Amino acid sequence: MSTDPYAPPSARLADPPEPQHVLSKPPQVRVAVALLWLSFALGFPSIYLQLGRTDSPGERIVLLAIMVPLVALSAFLNLKISAGRNWARMAFLILVGLALLMFLLPDDRDAGAQGVEMALDIVTNALELVAVYLLFSLPGALWFRQRT
Repeated sequence: MSTDPYAPPSARLADPPEPQHVLSKPPQVRVAVALLWLSFALGFPSIYLQLGRTDSPGERIVLLAIMVPLVALSAFLNLKISAGRNWARMAFLILVGLALLMFLLPDDRDAGAQGVEMALDIVTNALELVAVYLLFSLPGALWFRQRT
């Protein structure tokens, strides 16, 4: 045996491999993210119809000043939910709750809304509620808990 007593010990250094089940996205999370993107896409015709109902250019500017950041926030949250960020899932839950509350409370702002616009609002709210259910039920909830 010819070993150098002064040589450093040889050891293989590497991070242990992650179990595959921890990293793989559950199918129901994939479905939920797809529903979120579908809801996102269906929001554009609704915004267009809302802009068509405004009377003055000032109202259009205010509506766009509100809608553009909301659309950007929605896309950002969809991406972060797909990446497994738990904070994005919680923020989305809060926003869906607020949107549902605004949808259900009677007001006179949407008095001019036509059937197509109302149907789009109902469909997008339903898609988002199904997505929230999928994101907060098992195994999706466990996947987010592990990736926080």
